[in-house]
Amino acid sequence: MFKKRIYFLTLSVIALLFLFMSSCSDMLNRYTGGGGDPDEIIETRGREFFVSFQENAGETDTRELYLFITTDTTTTGQISIAGIAYNQTFFVTAHTITQVQIPIEAMVTSNDVIENLGIHITSVEPVAVYGINYEAQGTDSFLAYPVQTCGREYFCISYETNIPSYPGSYFTITAISDDTTITITPTVTSGVHPADTAYSITMDSSQTYRLYDGAGDVKDITGSRIISDKPIAVFSGHRICQIPTGIVAGNHIVEQLLPVPLWNTIYRTVPFMDKNGDTIRILAADDGTVVYINGTVIATLNAGEFTERIITENTVITASAPVLVAHYANGAEYDSVDIGFGDPSMVIIPSSAQFRTAYNFSTIHDDINSNYINIIVPYTAISRIRLDGSLLDSGLFSEIDENYYGAQVPILQGTHTLSGPRRFGLILYGFDHFEAYSNSGG
Repeated sequence: MFKKRIYFLTLSVIALLFLFMSSCSDMLNRYTGGGGDPDEIIETRGREFFVSFQENAGETDTRELYLFITTDTTTTGQISIAGIAYNQTFFVTAHTITQVQIPIEAMVTSNDVIENLGIHITSVEPVAVYGINYEAQGTDSFLAYPVQTCGREYFCISYETNIPSYPGSYFTITAISDDTTITITPTVTSGVHPADTAYSITMDSSQTYRLYDGAGDVKDITGSRIISDKPIAVFSGHRICQIPTGIVAGNHIVEQLLPVPLWNTIYRTVPFMDKNGDTIRILAADDGTVVYINGTVIATLNAGEFTERIITENTVITASAPVLVAHYANGAEYDSVDIGFGDPSMVIIPSSAQFRTAYNFSTIHDDINSNYINIIVPYTAISRIRLDGSLLDSGLFSEIDENYYGAQVPILQGTHTLSGPRRFGLILYGFDHFEAYSNSGG
């Protein structure tokens, strides 16, 4: 009997210790960034990518396409575009940016046509890849995702056509593997494809397919669903649109999309610096998705539906099911502070699953003079973030929620490094006279 009492007493002590340790762990997690770093990681670096460049405004002869490639380990690689017989090797030194100009003939300008304009990038060591689609007063940029991050289900997010002479709310598919069957359900009628009616196509590796509303009326391809039997890369955006609708002036917007399984239920963002407000769109993949901004319910969405808001402060977006969130810079004349400064651009807000402890990045063009970064950091790390080796002033950071703080930081033109002791988020952007770009860090 005595031994049994000792046994049960020992079990009770162990149980109490477990509860105490769990409680301490919960408290520690709360004070180190909300559960610590997420278990799931969205990879932004890899050894193989399939990307494509989309049509921009095309109003001038200044159009230039670039791939910016960076790495933490010096490496070499290859870029090929079968449709224009392009092959180029590249070399990139650790923590630097290699810029590769891509022929303008690689730009996808067709509609409802399968072409061989996919850009295939391979490297010996993992790299991060940024796409730069430059045109004077018609620029945007995107972070490319490696093949291991691509998936088989997507919903597109763009912005509506509101300039009849510039239709083009679009998505573009770049195939990774041969004999890939893709089923598309567009939200708007495009050519022979009625709205809300599924159709299928078959693509081979490195082929591209773009669908857009070419009718010239006010339509938006946002919410269109794409399902494939093999992983694909999907890009979404607009040739030139005004954000919000009717605000001068228009600009090209583009992003590579994340597949639905990599969407999240919480996002944090900081407004763009030197602007009076930004537009965000929140897109659902499941029926009955309840969406909150800073804890307040703003909408209940079904699959493929979105809600849109203007934000002017640090913002937390949460949802009852995974969502995709796009952050848009508004048109130049939205601001009364400096009319003509900036233009629309689009960036997919990264969730904490995409955060890294270090980034290499570069401003994108000498003609864009005002460049910035927004940083989303676990609050225990705000005094230990280094830009180009120097500690950032922790006074730059302001609270987003109890777990994360954010900062807007102007940067000089050129190549930069950013690092910290905990995984954190980065968005790079810039403005000039009727000009803008934005992309997340990789």
